[in-house]
Amino acid sequence: MSTRPVPVPPSCTASYVVMTPERLEHEDHLPLPHDDLLRRYGTSASALARLAECPHQVLLQSKVPIEQASAALRDARIQALDLARRHDGLVVELLPPRVIELRPDEVSLAHATQWYVLDY
Repeated sequence: MSTRPVPVPPSCTASYVVMTPERLEHEDHLPLPHDDLLRRYGTSASALARLAECPHQVLLQSKVPIEQASAALRDARIQALDLARRHDGLVVELLPPRVIELRPDEVSLAHATQWYVLDY
């Protein structure tokens, strides 16, 4: 058996779709992950029901050097959750695909290992 290190990419990207019941100033038009896939990654039935009531969307993305990933991705998540809170919406994380059912003040680096997906 041989071993080799897992390559570390030079940058990290987080993508969040903020879904709202009313149109915001800007709107994106992305296909969302299928409900079955969202459920597979832990989205609750109540979040899926709310998602059906929020047809408008805005994409928020953050791409940063890997050395800055923790703080930058935490801040991007907080920004998405805060925008959703202010507009009675919710946040869909695109990778892994799930609805994030947190308040902005509940985001912590203590759970940061759950935020990263490396394609290998």
